[in-house]
Amino acid sequence: MKKLITYKFVGLCLVSLFILSGCAHKSTVLSVQATNIYSDNENKILGQTKYIVDQSSLGKLKRDDTVQGMACAAHKYPVDASQAFVASLPSMLEQVFESVSKSESVISNSELNLLFRVERFEPRLKFNQKLFSMDAEATVEIGLSVVGSRDGARVFGTTVESQRTRSSEAGAFCEGGGQALSDATRDAIKDVLEKIGERMANSQKLNSKASTNSKNETRTNNKEEISNSEKREVSKLYSPLNPSAIKITASKDAVAIVIGISNYKKLPKADYANEDARNFAVYANKALGIKQENIKTLIDSEADDAEIIKAFKNWLPLQVNPEKTDVYVFFSGHGLPSQDGKNLFLLPYGADRDLLERTAINQNELIKILADLKPKSMMLITDSCYSGMSKTGDTLIANARPIVLKTKEIVLPKNFTLFSASSPDQISSSSKDLRHGVFSYYLMKGLEGDADLNSDNKITLAELHSYARINVGKMALSMNRMQEPQLIGDGGRVIANVNR
Repeated sequence: MKKLITYKFVGLCLVSLFILSGCAHKSTVLSVQATNIYSDNENKILGQTKYIVDQSSLGKLKRDDTVQGMACAAHKYPVDASQAFVASLPSMLEQVFESVSKSESVISNSELNLLFRVERFEPRLKFNQKLFSMDAEATVEIGLSVVGSRDGARVFGTTVESQRTRSSEAGAFCEGGGQALSDATRDAIKDVLEKIGERMANSQKLNSKASTNSKNETRTNNKEEISNSEKREVSKLYSPLNPSAIKITASKDAVAIVIGISNYKKLPKADYANEDARNFAVYANKALGIKQENIKTLIDSEADDAEIIKAFKNWLPLQVNPEKTDVYVFFSGHGLPSQDGKNLFLLPYGADRDLLERTAINQNELIKILADLKPKSMMLITDSCYSGMSKTGDTLIANARPIVLKTKEIVLPKNFTLFSASSPDQISSSSKDLRHGVFSYYLMKGLEGDADLNSDNKITLAELHSYARINVGKMALSMNRMQEPQLIGDGGRVIANVNR
């Protein structure tokens, strides 16, 4: 009888432990009602100010994998700081600016527009065993950036980071971990807002621009007062691609594989990606000097994983003369990181997001295939992103929390150039106005001659990158996003000659 009671007691304990193991102690983060902004200026920044929050970056403020170590590891501590962050912004901004209000979009006029973006959010929770109790210790790191623009031109930009740690008693069921996370997150939000507020308040450029803008306010009320140079700039910004403006460059020993996928079999549409590829094939011939027979173009259903692999392993080796041939690869479509964030994949026509290893193209393996051919040079151009979002902002992955990329340092062969549309955590946007991917459009506009910044009739990779970075950034800002093209390689290399 005694044994039976003992077994029942042990069984009840095990059931209790099983139930408790599924507990989630949600961390409720309160907004920051007051911040301390220290300014060298007596008055607030004058004029009208609008602010926007990059909605695609708010997902970074939602995390559930916060526990480190074995203690209390059976519990979950989800943190959602997005609402607290958004609610905390106004109180800081009201201390810096004379008149500030939230906007849904960037307005290209005399008002100051501020675009805020969450760059990273890393909450960590650990439990420290003491003699007769246990403490919960939470450390939270936040990175925040802001870009200010007026009349479509950037006038301010900065990135700040904060790290805050808070502790509390763990409690009988480790519930104290949630409180520690809440407190540390709130402290980090307060600190990062104070830092960014002080940088804006003490910015000579923002203060001087505001003063000048206030004095000239009456002169800017007439919307028809646009100079001829401004009209030409606006017209040029949205002018159609015009490859006929390029005088064909002498044919070189070069080859290109051009891939564009708009209409995926299982994934959301990648707007204009097929048109990007069709147009780039023309620019590859005219601007890069590649013979038409040396350009392999794969569009939509032609670009399934088998056809792409055959193009690289069967067709390409026949075209490459070792140490003599320049190889170009252009890809416009979707990209995704692996679940562990260590690998980047380009998605073919039939890619399955749940079976990336089997149905997608590993970027590192692609680079190795190219390097094994020993060409004179290699260049991979990608108008895709790895943020888990499509070009229009639709979600490609089921996870609510974006995957954290761990491929921060990309190691490339010495003769390899990587030119990508954005940084890994940004969206590579498309535009209905341009009817192209924004990066692809300015890449090709640059090859028409617009990227010859020093007018020496040569376009270097550094010039093309600078031209794309400035114009893509402006266009993305008008869409309430941040997008910065990335170049890894020899910026001094001349990619095209301009025959005016």
